[in-house]
Amino acid sequence: VSSENATYDIALFINGTSVVDKLNGISNLSLSFEMTSNNTLGDGIYNWSFWTWNGTAGKTSVVRWFTLDTTNPQIAYQTAETNGTSLNQNSLYINISLNETNLANLTFKMGNSSTVNTTVLTGVDAASIVTYVNFTNLGDGDYQFNVTVVDNVTNSNVTASRYVTIDTTEPVPSVSASHS
Repeated sequence: VSSENATYDIALFINGTSVVDKLNGISNLSLSFEMTSNNTLGDGIYNWSFWTWNGTAGKTSVVRWFTLDTTNPQIAYQTAETNGTSLNQNSLYINISLNETNLANLTFKMGNSSTVNTTVLTGVDAASIVTYVNFTNLGDGDYQFNVTVVDNVTNSNVTASRYVTIDTTEPVPSVSASHS
């Protein structure tokens, strides 16, 4: 609230409830509020507004919205090869379970010493997010993979890295004989 020659009474509301009682007789200044977390608000989406009174007319500012999110996203493997597995296939399917309402992005990362494949899903609604990826056409070798989730206020979580070996080469038996 800014004024040069007026006196105001001011109150701050969050979700329609007063959280700062009237500040009486504010005049000739620009006023700003800073609120710090005191654990009275839980995670969620809130709105705030000011109520001002100059003695003759009341006025409410435009409603503004903010998100309070102090919880790391929850992520776990749903379907994925266990650590140390050897596979006779050229693909790797990774499926995770995810619990996050303010999703910013989900990153599936898989690679070996020569290649890193990354699939990043961003800007998606948490209710419609695809929680799996299938890396295909992989060559023989040792691979590692993990999945990272980040929310809109940069809280994050990552699965443990898992290591697998892809070996699609059929063994070739050899026989040797000696004559005596």
